[in-house]
Amino acid sequence: MWILIFALGLLILSILVWGISRFQRNRLLFPSGRVIHIDTERLRKPEGTLFSANYSLVGRPDYLVNQGGWIIPIEVKSGAAPVTPYPSHLYQLAAYGLLVKEHFGRTPPYGILKYRDRAVEIPFTGTLLEEVTAVLEEIQADASAAAVDRSHAEPKRCRSCGFRAACDQRLV
Repeated sequence: MWILIFALGLLILSILVWGISRFQRNRLLFPSGRVIHIDTERLRKPEGTLFSANYSLVGRPDYLVNQGGWIIPIEVKSGAAPVTPYPSHLYQLAAYGLLVKEHFGRTPPYGILKYRDRAVEIPFTGTLLEEVTAVLEEIQADASAAAVDRSHAEPKRCRSCGFRAACDQRLV
């Protein structure tokens, strides 16, 4: 009799834990699917670095979720969601899409930018992937250049730059 009560207690406990995990996943605005990679836990050694020889690119998405055979990259941002995602966020996520394609064999249909207050699904269109490829080519060209001019006009960004003291093109 006590074995039956113990088994019933374990069943109730497992249902409770499952329900809590589903609630947490929904609260975090995560897609359904199995999480196959996590790079946000400070105590765990991160694994799953993706490398692309074609793009000379290395990256580690915050999450990779296997959703029906598609590997979906998720990038977590700590701030509130902007009205439209910043180009830098889009390009970072699209670069993860290229890495997933090279590592797993096919381009995911979309990626997710997870902000503090909402998640935004970003389709990996041909146009977006072409744009990020052009940016990567530009970065590679700049990496081998003798000198590269600054490419922004944002005083706030310039003030917080780690190279500000040595930069002869600082804005302020």
